[in-house]
Amino acid sequence: MQKWEAPNTFAYKNEEFTSPALKYTAERVEGEWFFTSLDEHTTRIEWTYRAVPKNFFARLFIRFVLMRFITRMLKQAMNISKHDLETGDLVGAQFPASPVQSNSGMQERSISEFNRSTVAI
Repeated sequence: MQKWEAPNTFAYKNEEFTSPALKYTAERVEGEWFFTSLDEHTTRIEWTYRAVPKNFFARLFIRFVLMRFITRMLKQAMNISKHDLETGDLVGAQFPASPVQSNSGMQERSISEFNRSTVAI
């Protein structure tokens, strides 16, 4: 967890991979979520997801191969989040006891209204 500013945003990064596809191509992946209340019953979610490639060839692999698969997983994660938030089924959800601050350097944002998610590298 890099940043936690409840209830508006959190950011994270992962630099240790068990998947060979990520282990040999990505330095790290970064994610950041922003929550904006649109009205009493609607929340907009902006989700940034960024893979930092190890080199030029890794960048091509990540962009044209890996991100196609990751996009599907991100859409599934968004649907699960939507379900959990709408039903209140948050069993096992754990949040940091205190905020963690960091400048994460996130760049491109993908926007979701709980039905659309995209990724960027």
